[in-house]
Amino acid sequence: MCRNYSFLVFFLIIFCFGCKDKNATGKEENMCSSKIVKKDLNYHLINALKELENSVGVERKLSDDVYLRNFSFYKKSENHFDLVLELQDDITQIIVSKYTFAVEGFVSGDELENLSEYAKSKNRMYDAWYETPKLSIVNGHCFVILDVKTKLRNFDFIKFYLYDRNGYKGDIGQRVIFKDYKINKQ
Repeated sequence: MCRNYSFLVFFLIIFCFGCKDKNATGKEENMCSSKIVKKDLNYHLINALKELENSVGVERKLSDDVYLRNFSFYKKSENHFDLVLELQDDITQIIVSKYTFAVEGFVSGDELENLSEYAKSKNRMYDAWYETPKLSIVNGHCFVILDVKTKLRNFDFIKFYLYDRNGYKGDIGQRVIFKDYKINKQ
């Protein structure tokens, strides 16, 4: 028992001193605790978006064959995001290929100045993103990922819906609305 304890203490000392480094001023600091590692999108997909701050559980049907479980914005670069929609685990590419996925982000107040130029030219209070994505299956979880460029960060509400992949002829299924959503800094 004492021998195992000695080994543990030795390991902790080596680990702590191994993380020491000198900063620009020559002052020694603990680099292990000061490094912040950004986890990539694949990491978050493997973990079904559980550790992503912006992740929101929805658990609602978009149509008879598409169930929205969760969504999140993942920052790729300044004003450029992957909007990740987690769908039911048994969905197939055949089902996904029938639809265009549509998302509209509605804003008011100070956020109106952050709307896209297109939305402003149409006097809209929302930005819209439409995509015919492919199904991604990671660690048994099913996702579609939409490419989103926006300056918006605080939404009064976000609306999700589907329409026919061959062109808009009206909504298919139900619209799912989520209120008061914020894209946190990542």
